[in-house]
Amino acid sequence: MKQKDSSWLVTAPVLFVLTGFLAGCSVSHPAMRGSVVAMVDNEAHICIGTYDGLKVGDTLTVYRTRQVGRSTLPYGPIRIPAEIERSFRYEKTKVGKVRVTRLFDEHFAAVEVVAGEIDYPDIVETSWTR
Repeated sequence: MKQKDSSWLVTAPVLFVLTGFLAGCSVSHPAMRGSVVAMVDNEAHICIGTYDGLKVGDTLTVYRTRQVGRSTLPYGPIRIPAEIERSFRYEKTKVGKVRVTRLFDEHFAAVEVVAGEIDYPDIVETSWTR
């Protein structure tokens, strides 16, 4: 009687764990992104907080986006949403830097402007690794 090959019993769990680990690594992104949700005097409030690992003193870069050009599709009554979305382009321009001064909670923080001029609804972003 021929003996069955059972090496897959050892290999399969190892591959399963390794694949899960690598998939988790590829999903994680070192950059945190949020938006300026309010401007109060010389302070901006952003929607990034302790949940994202933000700490008082962290510095973030601020970007402004704008639509470039126009839709390449003529207007009409029947349009596929994905078709319309693909016809627009956007441009992201760096407009300043901010430093975290207070953390409100896990989702919001206050920042002071370090350089440039920022406004609602600019995008705040950092890409440090801890």
